[in-house]
Amino acid sequence: MQKGKELWMQQTSDYPLLMTAIGNDKFIVKDNRDQLMTFHRNELNQVTHITVNGKECPLMDKNHYDPDTLQEYAGDYRGEDIKTIYSIVYINDTLKLGHIRMGKLSLQNIWDDDFQILGGNRWFASALEFIRDDCGEITGFNLSEHRFLKVKKKLRF
Repeated sequence: MQKGKELWMQQTSDYPLLMTAIGNDKFIVKDNRDQLMTFHRNELNQVTHITVNGKECPLMDKNHYDPDTLQEYAGDYRGEDIKTIYSIVYINDTLKLGHIRMGKLSLQNIWDDDFQILGGNRWFASALEFIRDDCGEITGFNLSEHRFLKVKKKLRF
């Protein structure tokens, strides 16, 4: 993202970090362990992908998320490793993550099956990524917080 004449990067559910140019299409992200970021271009001078510390990341130019299909995420999910149940509910055109201690937290789509969790606290996860099987069925989700493990299987009642 660009703010004025500065270029910033932001990873899902992280704070934006200032990028410092060190050459043509090469940047250092100082606040994040000095990551090296390089933009790669095609013959038309269009950016096609970036590498961050040697890992290739394709350009994501279209979000395949369809807001009309929010209901497919709804259901109860069991966190077997942490012995808890999460409920995803669809209320007033919004997805909510329900948890016994946190109440209902809104989910905001970031990209495809990735959602930011809004209204939590610093001890709770900040993002949720739904997992699909080979047939495209939702089978669980991952919470992005080091204390959480994969939440498996949608409960069927």
